[in-house]
Amino acid sequence: MLQTDQRKIIEELYHIQNCELALASFYQELTEKYPEERFFWAEAVADEINHARKIGQLIAFVSTNMKRYSPGRFKIELLKTYLERVYSHIKMIQDGQMNHKEILLAILDYEKAEIETKPYEVVKSYEDEYREFTFAFEDDLKIHTMRITSYVKDKLAAYNVSIK
Repeated sequence: MLQTDQRKIIEELYHIQNCELALASFYQELTEKYPEERFFWAEAVADEINHARKIGQLIAFVSTNMKRYSPGRFKIELLKTYLERVYSHIKMIQDGQMNHKEILLAILDYEKAEIETKPYEVVKSYEDEYREFTFAFEDDLKIHTMRITSYVKDKLAAYNVSIK
């Protein structure tokens, strides 16, 4: 593997980890904006931080044996765009420029994004360690996504918005 590919993989891994942390910040903002929902959003914050930790484990796997990993599907430009969007939404929430319905719809977009549902695909490998890691991580992600989307869809029902 070329040295530039190795640097690119590591950079992409750190960017995807930052995406998880950015979404944690987004949910943290909701704990403050909606105190009556703070326990739900605090759990979402914890989930996103745990996702970032999982990416940290992936960084460790990749760093110790770079030759067995190749670049995956998420390129740096996409990850940067995602981060900019999350931080833009955080700022809009802080400035009162997003209403509750808009925030909920944004959450559905985030939780459906493959950056959130399959962040481990930032790299590819046929290593058993990687496959075991992705199976376990995938289960955690599915539980998180189902919990968040179900909650958000229930909240959106108050606005007569039906999402399938």
